[in-house]
Amino acid sequence: MIVVSDASPIRYLILVDSIHVLFEMFGTVVIPPGVFDELSNPGAPELVRNWIEQKHERLQVLATHSADATLDLGVGETAAILLAKEIGADAILIDDTKGRKAARQRNLKTIGTLGVLLRAHELHLIDFECVTNRLLGETNFRVSEVLLAELRLLAKPY
Repeated sequence: MIVVSDASPIRYLILVDSIHVLFEMFGTVVIPPGVFDELSNPGAPELVRNWIEQKHERLQVLATHSADATLDLGVGETAAILLAKEIGADAILIDDTKGRKAARQRNLKTIGTLGVLLRAHELHLIDFECVTNRLLGETNFRVSEVLLAELRLLAKPY
């Protein structure tokens, strides 16, 4: 399965010590240089910068050769959507609401951070409740209470 990721899911999974699930679930994860730049930016959390600056054999940085003036998104979201479309990715990992909508309009399957965590829970890679509690308590991740309640119902205890 080929997945392209925006910065947000990678950032949050690093911060809650669950980045390993991406590689266990998807094998290789592809990011555009703009996402790499966001994750290595001095404004990013030190833990994130340290992680992205290490060599990860299953994290591939690929540039897109496309452009789309209709995408009114950040550099990372735009590049991730264009790259996912260009390489025929099976899914794009993206949290931004506007970015998810733009990706779906381009017939891309979207998976957010919570979707990754739910799938990882179903595969017995993490405990959804424990990791989402960390995500909400230790980071600036935002989610509606309604969506979180729905996902918690889906994430049955083992």
